[in-house]
Amino acid sequence: QSQVRVNFGQKPFKFPPPDGFQPLNTANTRPVKVISRPDQYVGVTTYSGSTGTGTIKDDNINFTPDFVWVKDRGGTEVHALYDTVRGSTGGNFYRLSSNSTAGNNSPTNELTSMIRGGFTANNNGHIYYNGKYYVSWMWKAGGTPTATNTQTSGAMTANSVSLDGVLQSAYTPSGSPSTYPKKMSIGTKQGFSIVQFEGTGANATIPHGLGKPAKFMIVKNIDEATGWGVYHDAIGTATNNYIELQSTGAAGADDTAFQDTAPTSDVFSVGSKAAVNDTNDDSIAYIWAEVPGLQKFGTYTGNSSSDGIFIETGFRPAVLWIKTLNTPSSWYVYDSEREKFNPLDTALFANLSNAESTNSNAAVDLLSNGFKFRGNAGATNSSSYNYIYCAWAEAPSIDLFGGGANAR
Repeated sequence: QSQVRVNFGQKPFKFPPPDGFQPLNTANTRPVKVISRPDQYVGVTTYSGSTGTGTIKDDNINFTPDFVWVKDRGGTEVHALYDTVRGSTGGNFYRLSSNSTAGNNSPTNELTSMIRGGFTANNNGHIYYNGKYYVSWMWKAGGTPTATNTQTSGAMTANSVSLDGVLQSAYTPSGSPSTYPKKMSIGTKQGFSIVQFEGTGANATIPHGLGKPAKFMIVKNIDEATGWGVYHDAIGTATNNYIELQSTGAAGADDTAFQDTAPTSDVFSVGSKAAVNDTNDDSIAYIWAEVPGLQKFGTYTGNSSSDGIFIETGFRPAVLWIKTLNTPSSWYVYDSEREKFNPLDTALFANLSNAESTNSNAAVDLLSNGFKFRGNAGATNSSSYNYIYCAWAEAPSIDLFGGGANAR
């Protein structure tokens, strides 16, 4: 019979570690830089509507959002997407819907202002209405630009760029882009920017301002009815490298969308596809880079087991998206607020206006360092399919102070 003696820290090392070596512990294995407070950049809240106007404010969300996404949980109201770059008219923000190909609406009863911890809204079924209950996912970018750029080289028009909360008087994009945006909201620390640009109908490069390669992008023509173009780094520039947010479709080949070209640290590429770059039409782009402790974008293959595959993210997720690549399926959306305990088996669908739906075969655990599937649904965990995921953090697994996320 063998015996093994293990020192888990109950007594000091007898000899110091050799040069270049460290004890194996969380303090020495964490990333050099990690976002220790995801609540300053991404948040989820649930709320109920009422009559009249409403103020939706969550004290656990410690920022003023630049991107707000709302869904009626119990009914078939459309997804409602608002941002500070497209902005507002007549006191109401322009709305897009991820389940629709429509461009900007003519807003009347919509979101009316972004506030710390949430937003205010007029009375309408898709954002605030008596008897309805909602979820809102929110992100902070770089603040609200207050002017429209008219320059095509050199410095952009003053105040057309808000960078890390500061309006820029003379912002010059790096990377020698061929197309200058109209407006930019850039959050460099959290790796998220919102960019509005006018299409050319031809291959173009456009700045995103993040200073690191974009890993996930959603681009939509806001002037006409088109699809939502999605770039995901896990698909990259492979043969089947294009998918759309409003569709269940599998990934397919389309080099007219992003030119089969990965984003650089400075710019992203668009082709002639109307969804992302139609002549004289404005498009909006939501762009994320990977940031340790905050957000991660990857791929996996399922195992068709109730003891499902585990994906390590380096944080406890607050928001999780799942989409199959090689077969049609919906975009599954889970979050930490609608269900407080594992497993989560109630999903919403970014491509559908449907109410949230419960399916134990598509259940998932949100863990302190990632997520694990507890069902064998084809849409989330089949050994026959490949998947992409997008995950945003509630808490990092290991923060700068040696602490980190607890399990749910």
